[in-house]
Amino acid sequence: MNKMPNIFEFATSELSQDAFFCWLLSWSKEEYKTTNPALYERSRKFLDFIISPEIDSENFIVHKIGIKRQYKKTDFFVILNNNIVLLFEDKVNTKNHDNQLETSSKVINSEFKDVKNVQIIKIYLKTDFIWKEEELEVEKAGFKPIDIIQINDLLLENSNNNIYDDFCQNIKSKVQTYQSYKNSHFNKNNFNQLKGFLFDLSQTDLNFVGFDKYHTGTMSWYIISWKQDLIYKNCHLSLEIFKGELMIKAHVYTAKINKGVYRNKFNGLPHKFSQYKTEINKRTGKDMMVIKINEFPVLNEESHFIDFGKTVGKLKEISLVFENAVKEY
Repeated sequence: MNKMPNIFEFATSELSQDAFFCWLLSWSKEEYKTTNPALYERSRKFLDFIISPEIDSENFIVHKIGIKRQYKKTDFFVILNNNIVLLFEDKVNTKNHDNQLETSSKVINSEFKDVKNVQIIKIYLKTDFIWKEEELEVEKAGFKPIDIIQINDLLLENSNNNIYDDFCQNIKSKVQTYQSYKNSHFNKNNFNQLKGFLFDLSQTDLNFVGFDKYHTGTMSWYIISWKQDLIYKNCHLSLEIFKGELMIKAHVYTAKINKGVYRNKFNGLPHKFSQYKTEINKRTGKDMMVIKINEFPVLNEESHFIDFGKTVGKLKEISLVFENAVKEY
């Protein structure tokens, strides 16, 4: 059978996503336990994960539920049994900006300051990856981060409800595209495949710096090590994965230093990486490749898929060589 049309391939905005989660949580009310057992079960599984461990979900019954959307700069919040408030910051592809978490927290704290025994639980819900630096920021603001991997695990399939099953399938498909590097040939030009690969690398003990702050909004600049103001102020050296390739780059963000002169400061670096197959580029610019390290990522000899363990091992080796090499500058 051909793939059926899925409404969430078209309803991709955060408002559409807000609507789905508000609708899903509405089904957690006890009276729906017999009305539609499948949706009630799926709603409660999602709700129970959200409220635990703050609330004993096993003995918690939803007698009354109220939901407000887009209220005073909040995405949406849910009121359970008059005194439990679930504040949601809902994301699709973006991340926290313009003090959104602090603003919505102030709104809710003010709104419920006079409610006796009120309990407020704050959730950062995102149908995409939540990167480490983002996670730390979210937790610091007192929000519980829930990302696309957790959502995918929470959503039980085959509810026989088109809305729920469409959303579930859309999330599953997205996760599968991110993880496709594990069971297909790696294509550095496949944005979602590269994104999934980089995210999994970020979850290892390699201690990545994160995305290049000078080129935000792109998956192309993922920094492993960044040497700020190396030799000169506003001139930097990085070990990074750029568009799926591993390289060392020199960055000149000042008009006071000649780009070619700065790049030539590192002419001796290739010798430090002589045990690897490398390429050298003499092009000058604001961001200049000094060395590209080939045979990255490491591929399995039989399947030619990425060998993740060996790739991580190679990155650790190269990171150590890089850290020792830059000590001379």
